[in-house]
Amino acid sequence: MFTLLLVGVLLLRFNLAHRRLEVQHLKTHDELTGLPNRAALDRAVHNDSPALEGTSRTLVLLDLDDFKAINDSFGRSTGDAVLRAVATRVAASIRGDQLVARVGGNAFGILVPHGEDPVVVAHRALAALAEPIAVEETSHVIECSIGIARVDEADADRHASTMRNAELAMYHAKRVAGNSIETFVSDMHQRARDRLQLAADLRAALESDQLHLAYQPIVSLRTGRIEGYEALVRWTHPTRGPLSPAEFIPIAEQSALIVDLGGWVLRTAARQMACWQTLWDDERYVSVNVAASQLTTRALMQQVRVALADSRLDPERLVLEVTESSLIDDIEASIAQMHSVRALGVRFALDDFGTGYSSLSYLQRFPVDVLKIDKAFIDALDDPDGVLLVRAIVNMAASLQLRVVAEGVEGEAQADALQRFGCHLVQGYHFSRPLPAADVVAMPQTFAVPASQAIRAIG
Repeated sequence: MFTLLLVGVLLLRFNLAHRRLEVQHLKTHDELTGLPNRAALDRAVHNDSPALEGTSRTLVLLDLDDFKAINDSFGRSTGDAVLRAVATRVAASIRGDQLVARVGGNAFGILVPHGEDPVVVAHRALAALAEPIAVEETSHVIECSIGIARVDEADADRHASTMRNAELAMYHAKRVAGNSIETFVSDMHQRARDRLQLAADLRAALESDQLHLAYQPIVSLRTGRIEGYEALVRWTHPTRGPLSPAEFIPIAEQSALIVDLGGWVLRTAARQMACWQTLWDDERYVSVNVAASQLTTRALMQQVRVALADSRLDPERLVLEVTESSLIDDIEASIAQMHSVRALGVRFALDDFGTGYSSLSYLQRFPVDVLKIDKAFIDALDDPDGVLLVRAIVNMAASLQLRVVAEGVEGEAQADALQRFGCHLVQGYHFSRPLPAADVVAMPQTFAVPASQAIRAIG
């Protein structure tokens, strides 16, 4: 009896000890991937790991780009499978004296000891993720944005400051492109504060009429007449003066202000076009750029309804420009919303064609009426390969019964070539820069076209 009792006690102690180990493991490891978790990484950064004590360390932070699209399109189980595969590959790419952890939903950290080049470690991780990850017969291409920050051994709160610095560097990488690597430098904090201040200023600008629109004519090469205008937002900052859209549009996109900004542009352009249509006895239209967030937040339909009702603009006078990249994040939802908006009589243009996925299968599915050729391809018209590509795009659009607008036309030779290819609508500095609304009415309403084109138009 005593022996059985002793065995029972020993088994109980063993089970309790095993349970404590399991609990401790759960506290320090990620359940999904089996990697150490954020708490374990924080301890290591804070020198609580004896193996790393007294060494100089650097944190390499990897964040998966556009991972939300995988969860939204294929489901969370697929997303989890991708995360497990990423964890396995990244862990296999590191050396024994490095620590890899899952630090967030789709973020991973690698703690690199002194003597290792963290940029090399980052490139090894990218190389490990270069091959698509297959889940249930679907291949997923994974791209990362990577931020690198050195651990400040003198900082008492170094685990928090290191992660903050690595995140700042990673956000800088995201603004560059997929699979970019950025190393933290001290002025990133100031740049982050500047972006926050500019976002606050932009919100104030929306509320206080600091913004205005400029309109660039879209011209027919057959007749020289203006067919429409692209509305482009402009901002004169109260202290910094005129700002390029390249400075504040990314700020709007990152701060979610882009939806409100897009709605303001839509309403303002529709009102202006409604005023102009009382002056001109023709079918000119206004073209307005639509941000990805207006589609993904399902805001576009309501914004279009409000703009049309407020302005009483004929829906056929409104064209909405979308980019391939703005549609690709959630294709089915984007297509459904575009069909709903198009049912109102509004047309869609696919902007910057050729710079994104440029898939014919996508183009056939998107309910678009106009194809806009990106300026980069127009600039290449002096090269034989560039000529072939532009001609192919124009012919493809014709076969799909799409109108084509060439952007960024800056010279007579470009206009002449485009006319010969069958692209009859153009915009660019060769005809006019974007103009304030007051100058649009005062400008000539027709432009000179090459003599040979004028003859063909008459004939």
